[in-house]
Amino acid sequence: MKNKTGIWWLFIGIGACWALLETLLGMFMRDTELYFITGSLLTGLTVLFFAFGYSIAKNPVYLFISLITVIAFKLYDAALLHLPVVHGAVGNPIYAMIVEVLAFLIIVAILREKMFKRNSLLAVSGIFYALIAVVIFPFVKFFTGVPPCVVVGTNYPLSLSFSFVAMFVSAVCLPIGMNLGAIVSKYYAIEDSSELIMNKKLIMGLQGLTTIILLSILLIRL
Repeated sequence: MKNKTGIWWLFIGIGACWALLETLLGMFMRDTELYFITGSLLTGLTVLFFAFGYSIAKNPVYLFISLITVIAFKLYDAALLHLPVVHGAVGNPIYAMIVEVLAFLIIVAILREKMFKRNSLLAVSGIFYALIAVVIFPFVKFFTGVPPCVVVGTNYPLSLSFSFVAMFVSAVCLPIGMNLGAIVSKYYAIEDSSELIMNKKLIMGLQGLTTIILLSILLIRL
C-alpha cells in the first residue's frame, strides 16, 4: 500500500478497533470472576493489531498513529464516564498502551525481516513482546502516580502474576496478525490505476469504521 492517506487511515482504523476492544473487553469482564486478568488479555490481544499493521506497511513507526488514536478514544471514553485523566482507569491503561507499542517496536528492532520467516519464531516473538510489556508496566506509578493493581493480600502486581496469560495469548495472536496482514497486503501490490481505486474504497471504509466505533462507544456509555 503506497498511498500515504490510505496508510494513515489504515492505522487510524487499527487504533479505533483497539479502542473498541479495550472498551468491550473491560465491560464484559468487569462482572466476572476473571476480571483480574483483563489487562493480561488485552496485552496479548493487542499485538494482533500491531502485527497486522506492521505486516502491511512494513514500518512500525506507523503504529504511533494507532497509539494516538486509541489514546484519543480512551480520553473520549473517560469524558463520557466523567473520569479525570489521573484516574487509575484512565492514566494507567494509557501507560499500558504506550508500553505495549514500545515492546512491539523492540521486538521488531531485534528481529526485523526474520519475523516473516516462520510461525514458530513469530510465536516466540509474541512471548517476548508480552514479557517486555508486563515487566515494564509495574513502573506505572512513577508516570501516573497511581500504583498498578496487585494480587489481593500482596504487593505483587497483577501484570507479573498473570504474565503467562499475556504470553500465551500473544504467542497465538502475533502469528495470526502477521499472516492476516500478509494476505491483505497482496491486494495492494498492484501498480496500475486499480490500486488508487482500491485505496479510495479502503479509505472510505476505514473512515466509516472509525465513525461507527466512535458512535458505538458513545452508545455503550449511555
